[in-house]
Amino acid sequence: MKKIILLFLLVLFISCDGLEDKYGLCQVNYTVIYPDTTIIYDTIFKYRWVRYEEGIHTPVAGSSRGSNYISLGLNTFANTTCPIRLNSYKTISKRLENE
Repeated sequence: MKKIILLFLLVLFISCDGLEDKYGLCQVNYTVIYPDTTIIYDTIFKYRWVRYEEGIHTPVAGSSRGSNYISLGLNTFANTTCPIRLNSYKTISKRLENE
């Protein structure tokens, strides 16, 4: 019985590692197209992620109810009503130490 409880606790502790917050850094070059001008930004974003999924470390330009944004990990950045175009990105780190 003790072995079963010990095995259960071991599996429980191992599975909890996948649910802790992890952080990454990504350098994103993007363009915001304003009505009278276009501005190019080159920004480093620190983003949060929990478990690995396909494309979790890839920035994506999205839109919701007239607001445009950049989605990266579990965060959104550069919220604006103007169109956003992603030019390039470079993942600096996929897992940072907790700060």
